[in-house]
Amino acid sequence: MPDRSAYVYLTNKGVLIVVSQVKTTDGLSRIAPPITVLPTQEPLTLGQAVLAALAASGKVIPHPTDWAEDSRQSKLVFAPLFKAAKVTSWTGVQRHCALISIRESAGEFFITVWERSSGQSYAPSDIGSRQLPDRSPLSIGAEIIQAFIACNERESSDETFPE
Repeated sequence: MPDRSAYVYLTNKGVLIVVSQVKTTDGLSRIAPPITVLPTQEPLTLGQAVLAALAASGKVIPHPTDWAEDSRQSKLVFAPLFKAAKVTSWTGVQRHCALISIRESAGEFFITVWERSSGQSYAPSDIGSRQLPDRSPLSIGAEIIQAFIACNERESSDETFPE
């Protein structure tokens, strides 16, 4: 079974956005539906959304050959993400959303905290990746919320990211 991945974005307004990741036949990672917007930070609902995103992940889709059409299709896929984050571009997402990824490999779950780098993109945090001890939806959701809290506390104390 291939690895599966999902991303959870936390907007600066406290909205959680859960997305699935797929790969093209050439190995390019892409965000794909489902895109779930959660206006509250309730661990069980978050964990359920992450498990649904992981279930949709791991698929291989055809690599784009018509980049103009791919761009149009990508805008449709990203529209719910942009709307929920209240931004108009991927750069806006990177500026205004914290990011955590969840990877499932061989039945085990791993969480990685990402931080905004100076170039308005994401880089793996030195907090690192760690295995989740419990794979229940409630535990997954609680672990993600705790990771966002730790990330927020860290960014709040870092002068590189003023509010």
